Amino acid sequence: MKRYRIITLIYIVLLFGGLLGSLTLTGHYFADFTSAEGCIGAKTEAALRQNLPLRDALKQWKTTLLMLGGVQETDGIYFTGEGLIENLTVADETLGEKNLAALQDYCRATEPYVLLLPSACAISSDLLPEAALLFDQESWLGNAISALSPLCSEVQNGYPLLQEHSGSRLFYRTDSRPTQLTGYLLYRALAPALDYYPYAKDHFTNTPLRYDCTGDLYARWSYDKVRPDVVTALLPLSDPRSYTVTHTAADGAVRSFSTLYPLEGTTGMDCILGGPAACITVSAEGSVSRSLLLLGDENALCVIPYLALHYGSITYVDVTRCTPDLLSSVAARRYDRTLLLYGAPTLLNTDLTPGFSALLPD
Repeated sequence: MKRYRIITLIYIVLLFGGLLGSLTLTGHYFADFTSAEGCIGAKTEAALRQNLPLRDALKQWKTTLLMLGGVQETDGIYFTGEGLIENLTVADETLGEKNLAALQDYCRATEPYVLLLPSACAISSDLLPEAALLFDQESWLGNAISALSPLCSEVQNGYPLLQEHSGSRLFYRTDSRPTQLTGYLLYRALAPALDYYPYAKDHFTNTPLRYDCTGDLYARWSYDKVRPDVVTALLPLSDPRSYTVTHTAADGAVRSFSTLYPLEGTTGMDCILGGPAACITVSAEGSVSRSLLLLGDENALCVIPYLALHYGSITYVDVTRCTPDLLSSVAARRYDRTLLLYGAPTLLNTDLTPGFSALLPD
């Protein structure tokens, strides 16, 4: 206990020292305080946010001090030595039940294919402290699969597949998204359901795309002892196809890329398809002329480049980012196949019900 008190005292000194230094260096605090709206507390918070250039350094110092004190977890993120793993906590289990009911309603109407995935903390639980309290994703996913199976063309549980390859780099060190290796494993697993013959791994070459990348977990952890990521892709040895990737934002803004792995105009892991968006359309000239609708979260992005080898048109939709009008336009089109691909964190902690309601046929 004495050790933690010392750490707390040091951090308090750093905090107030940084605050005083920030106010002295910027000289704009009082002007920003006067121009801010709201009560005194709100005005103070707004002025501090604009005049605290040391805030990132203070956050890093705090994490460093905690690590020196033997703490392995902060903000729900564990440092394993190999990288960062976010624990899955569930505040309200009824939300998962509501999402599952929404998926069942959609499956009754459309009979899609379904693939559900665990998060990194379930697959790499052996790297976490023995005292870590982990949600039982294996059981929850198994029950979800059982509930959806009678209503779908096919349902797959990604837990056994990823567990089988748990010794490989399935998730990034500093980001919660799965790697392109995971995408390839999913690509092979989905082949019978989506009607294609997958290419063997020796058809691809493991190509680094971007070095020294840090993702969403690193931004919350802020401890410089975590090794950055290298984003790699399994690229076909020979691919005569040409690709167009189009992002449509919720406000209707559109941007396009002429490659599946755009380096210009992107940062970090977003070089995969240009990162997440409300709607992403991939056109593959040279692939079989058939269409796929993929409803999912960011877990789905890693598999889309492989699916583009067999589908001329792929439409990815994140229902949580879309407006009702955009969802209505998606639902009005016809697709040769429909795939639902979600991770357990999304199903348990994000409300999908409005989006799936908008997608249901009238």
